[in-house]
Amino acid sequence: LHKPVAFAPDCMSAETAAQQLKPGQILLLENLRFHNGEENPNAAPEFAQKLSRLGNVYVNDAFSAAHRAHASTEGVAHKLPAYAGRTMQAELVALNKALEAPVKPVIAPPA
Repeated sequence: LHKPVAFAPDCMSAETAAQQLKPGQILLLENLRFHNGEENPNAAPEFAQKLSRLGNVYVNDAFSAAHRAHASTEGVAHKLPAYAGRTMQAELVALNKALEAPVKPVIAPPA
């Protein structure tokens, strides 16, 4: 990125850190996977709303977590303009090639 990245060590204090950012600055949040609101269906909508106040767009670059219907992925994606990141895009292109035009012979290990 060639610019400093601020770090919020606690996802719940991130809103204060985000308010201190100047235009163009970046804030990285501590892993929020273990926050109660991440997977708890009763707490997820409120948690997703809080997270969505931290930014203007949502970019998911985690192909391995994209299937999870969690507050920080699906929830925020419904509240902000959402896009796939470059790594996600590369994974989807590779998957599409493997499924649509596989190089033969195709070998798959037994399950």
